[in-house]
Amino acid sequence: MGNRNKNFRNPLKLNKHVSDLQFLPKIIQRKSVLFGVFVFVSIMKAGIWVFPAISASFIISQTPFQQPFSSENDQYLMTYWFASFIANIIGIKTLAAFIFLHAVFGVLSLFILFRFIRLKVSSEHQGKALLFLAMLPTVATTFYWIGMDTFIVLLMSCLALNYKKPILLMLFGVFGGLHHFEIMVAGTAILLFYNMIQNKTFNILQTKAYLKNRDIFSPFMMVLGVLLGKALLIIIFEVNNIVVARDGISLGFYYFEKSARLAVANFFPILWSMLGALWLIFVIAMLQKTRDSLALLLSSLVPLALVFIVLDETRILQLTGFLLMLFGLITNENLLSKVSDRFIKITIILWLFSPWIWVWQKVFGSVTPFTIKYILSRIFDNDLAPWTGSITVWPFPF
Repeated sequence: MGNRNKNFRNPLKLNKHVSDLQFLPKIIQRKSVLFGVFVFVSIMKAGIWVFPAISASFIISQTPFQQPFSSENDQYLMTYWFASFIANIIGIKTLAAFIFLHAVFGVLSLFILFRFIRLKVSSEHQGKALLFLAMLPTVATTFYWIGMDTFIVLLMSCLALNYKKPILLMLFGVFGGLHHFEIMVAGTAILLFYNMIQNKTFNILQTKAYLKNRDIFSPFMMVLGVLLGKALLIIIFEVNNIVVARDGISLGFYYFEKSARLAVANFFPILWSMLGALWLIFVIAMLQKTRDSLALLLSSLVPLALVFIVLDETRILQLTGFLLMLFGLITNENLLSKVSDRFIKITIILWLFSPWIWVWQKVFGSVTPFTIKYILSRIFDNDLAPWTGSITVWPFPF
């Protein structure tokens, strides 16, 4: 009787721990367990591997104030600088430790994103939001290619968590500009574009007025921070005589014809790789025919357009659209309230049984078999993995 009265006095106490997705087995109705289980399944579906250029990032970490690459086509890697600089400050001396550090970044991102959902979404809809977040392909990509993208997801997670704190938004934006300007400026600008459509604020003569709107001001501070970070990186390179013959943007235009041809040839796999089974939830959002859904649709076209000027299509698509999907889809409570348990069940089934698709100049699937082979080859010292080649590139041969 005492426990019943206690729960009655604080009816939200149980809701803090129990998901609104009551159709799930009781063991995973606890929100932290729900998120953990579905993230684990998501990562197992995709597999775990390292970013093929992670060895280059490691080389940069050993001499962060010198250009280690003589080839003009490799010098752009130096602009992805900040995570390597952190590794240097920490004292990372081996590639294995460097990879482990980035894996830690990935795990930390999951904790931050879980906290973000708990703070951003009402208790009534947190279960749905956590489920959709775990199913978002970007989360799996964080471990599919452990490396610079893992740190990008960490920075974007920090931006999301501190959405109402302008100084922190600018600070993490600066870190983003120091680490990967192109993806960070696109990702934050797309969120700003989304919020401007929502708030009908495209008149530049009313800049002061709409910057008073938190949903405009916050992403504006993100973009400003990224721009300042890029400016700071340019200064660092100038002071240390670091030459970058071609940065990521110039390389994108250099390979434009090839990138466009690949994007057209693989457009539908690329499209699927953006949201996977969550395209069903996206369709529900579009059926609402609200200003929210219009803003989400128009903003989603921007990362889709970017795949025509890059060779690594899926990662650019997922990362530049990550903040947009966090705010426009995953935590949109107007949308969450429209998604029934029955439709969520259908989405889960589709997600469980649909193949993992990832596009990097050509279509790849799950690397889970390769992950298992790699682990077994290290444990039992056998030849399941091709040690004669580059383990960072396998299983992505061209």
